[in-house]
Amino acid sequence: MLNGEGLLLIASVFVWPGLFHRTDSPGQPIITYPVRAIATLWERGTAPAPDALAAVIGRSRALLLTELDTPASTTDLSRRTGLAPASVSEQLTLLLSAGLVTKHRVGRAMLYVRTPRAQTLLDD
Repeated sequence: MLNGEGLLLIASVFVWPGLFHRTDSPGQPIITYPVRAIATLWERGTAPAPDALAAVIGRSRALLLTELDTPASTTDLSRRTGLAPASVSEQLTLLLSAGLVTKHRVGRAMLYVRTPRAQTLLDD
């Protein structure tokens, strides 16, 4: 079916809640799927950092953890929280070494997401 052409996957806000696919010629086969957290696309502002968690790990780190309900880059987090990019990077490094966030590369961006351990801290 793919005939060696590969399959192109595209995240989009325009296909929610279903999928769009094109597998007929000409061109490469495509599957377009809805992005995660589309319901929060137009939200502004940041969620307040939980006070008890902020008292233990610091306000900035607690704020970053609350913002990481979906994967985000340092630039995204800086824009959403008002923290300087260098500060965000430093705090994410500390959270990474504590096992509270993980990172993975997507194209040229490095995306961070909180771990189940961090989610447990936020839930408590």
